[in-house]
Amino acid sequence: MKTHVGPTMFRPALLAALLMDPSASAYSFFDSTDEGTVLHHLCPRSAGMNGVSSVNVNDPACLFLNPAGISKLSGLELSLHFGPSEWSAKVLHIGDYDLSSTGLMMSTATLALTAEAGDRLGLGLGVAKVSDFGFRGANGIYFDPQHTENFDVIEQLDATGGLWEMVGGASWDLSESVTLGASAGVRLGSAEYDYSWDLSETSGTDSVSSWRWEIAEPCAHIGFLADIGFQTEVGGCLVTGGERYPTWASLGLVRSFHILSGGVLGLEFQGIDFDHNGIEENVRMFAEFPYPDLDNLMSIASISYNEAIMHARNTLGFSFCVCYRRNELGLDAAVGCGARSGMPGAFRKSGGEGFTFQELEESHVFYSFGISYVMI
Repeated sequence: MKTHVGPTMFRPALLAALLMDPSASAYSFFDSTDEGTVLHHLCPRSAGMNGVSSVNVNDPACLFLNPAGISKLSGLELSLHFGPSEWSAKVLHIGDYDLSSTGLMMSTATLALTAEAGDRLGLGLGVAKVSDFGFRGANGIYFDPQHTENFDVIEQLDATGGLWEMVGGASWDLSESVTLGASAGVRLGSAEYDYSWDLSETSGTDSVSSWRWEIAEPCAHIGFLADIGFQTEVGGCLVTGGERYPTWASLGLVRSFHILSGGVLGLEFQGIDFDHNGIEENVRMFAEFPYPDLDNLMSIASISYNEAIMHARNTLGFSFCVCYRRNELGLDAAVGCGARSGMPGAFRKSGGEGFTFQELEESHVFYSFGISYVMI
């Protein structure tokens, strides 16, 4: 992991600071200082669908996504999921160098238990990491776009922390075709920041500050699943936000196809309401297909597109998942990637007047591994 600056006239002390070893899972400097990176891929199946939450999750992790899926699971099922994330963030410079940071760390962790409590009722408990605020790297800004020989200011940020949810939930089959679900509990966590501000025209660091926040607040998830015929199911879910976590909602559909040997095709739309930065919109398309000659194996592939209108940034993502089932045991693994570009000046929370912020190029690779076991 490293931060890199190309050819420059920075003094040696500042250059040494930019070569620090970073550690983060947030996409960028700006995510870390606002509402963090929301972790939608809480289990490999969801990760393989690029973060789909409303339909086709089929895992106890649905407690944190669409809790209506709880009663779709059979018996007493326990699941454990975890995964690292690898990221890079580059600040593009009009001159002859860019400012870039990379990192690798463990991001997602989910433990969930669901149980049948009757013919039409399902119950569940779980804990999961739902967002990350980590970042360690630099950002460059300048005062006058006509003079771009060097960044006028270098900001350094070393941030750690994240938010976790502990919830209990239930789902109820309202009829043969409609299921409702809800989960609720507490969302809690903390983050710590060490920040420095350095004018390139002065010697030494001009400003250094540190701060920390802690949060414990209620959270809730509600959702539904409905069989509308034609081998098609629709689903929707809503997650309440808080002081450091956005409200988001998803609506999706999934349809079975005989030409895929019993596989499915699906589509989901999602909106995320960031308090300070407006609405982000996601579209995800996925396909799940079994292997006819391998009864215990199937795969999921997905493509997604994200547009943040207020942020002036867009993301294109791809993911793939392999699921293995043998009797009561399930083993899943997924990998996904995304590339994002945009102008941080469009969504930056703070900064002095007259500053011009550079264009960003960011990428993110996430991995997810899981094991599930039906105990009864």
